[in-house]
Amino acid sequence: MSRLQVALAVVASLGVTTVAAAQDHYNGTWQLNTAKSKYDPGPGPDKASVTIKSDGTTWTVKSTASYEGKPVETSYTVKLDGTPAPIKGSPVADMVSVKKVDDRHVELKTT
Repeated sequence: MSRLQVALAVVASLGVTTVAAAQDHYNGTWQLNTAKSKYDPGPGPDKASVTIKSDGTTWTVKSTASYEGKPVETSYTVKLDGTPAPIKGSPVADMVSVKKVDDRHVELKTT
């Protein structure tokens, strides 16, 4: 797993700073807390955030991160049924799939 994949997974699992809708707990903007994050191997991102907009069956995701001062912006729209969708802007993956397990758990895979 690459540093970017690890960073994006960490960002996706961190606390929500803004929650937009109660029906989907992932809806909102998530900020990486670099002081509480560890990367092995490192280094991790200087900063990162992910915004998820959900209608309950589809996610629209936009992320921004900075690695050693270099910006990385990615985006994708994916159904929550595990169907792969293309990722735009990712230097480490071409496709992503997200499968909703229950209201608080998803399986996210990149290839």
